[in-house]
Amino acid sequence: MWGLTIVLLMSFFLGLPSAAFGGEMTARQSAILPFSADVTRMEKNRKGSDKGRMYVSPEGIRTESERDGVRIALLHRPERKSVATLFPDQKSYMENVVSVALSRPPLPDEPESPCRSGKAFVCRQVAREMLNGRAVIHWEIVMKGPDREFPHAHLWVDPRLRIAIRESYADGLTVELTNIQEGEQPASLFTIPEEYRKMAPTVEPATAPEKRTQ
Repeated sequence: MWGLTIVLLMSFFLGLPSAAFGGEMTARQSAILPFSADVTRMEKNRKGSDKGRMYVSPEGIRTESERDGVRIALLHRPERKSVATLFPDQKSYMENVVSVALSRPPLPDEPESPCRSGKAFVCRQVAREMLNGRAVIHWEIVMKGPDREFPHAHLWVDPRLRIAIRESYADGLTVELTNIQEGEQPASLFTIPEEYRKMAPTVEPATAPEKRTQ
């Protein structure tokens, strides 16, 4: 996985969880710049798109979406090592324990990047651009083959937020953040209302969707 975006949206896009701040990320929480944003996910050969809203804070990550007319919010709070699925209309929720630590994947220019720590990928900085009113660094990522390179992805990394606000993959998957608003997020977004009824948990949610890095 390359950008932070997908990690943050696990819940919204998979129905489980996003992702977040696992053991490694916990140490970086103080450096997190709080913000909120609209999220759009598009796939090749599929009509329409998935849309939602996300909120990021040192306290956790919250994603909101609607499925089949039902409002759903997914909440990950690092200190609890769990993902809560909230159903505002029913005033109920489920909470699943996450056994695998979820952490922010490295960006192309970080030491832990697969481009620096391995031999399977090459990251090339294309240009500094403006995207959705934000200054970004455009990266091209290719996979190494025996005798040629294969397109893998393009990332538009926001240096201020330290996440990719747009990710476009060779298979046609695109995830983009728009209407980004920096600022402290209400603490209430990261708590479960007392009046919500707890439901029996489902099976443990999967970890963040991998971005075809293999």
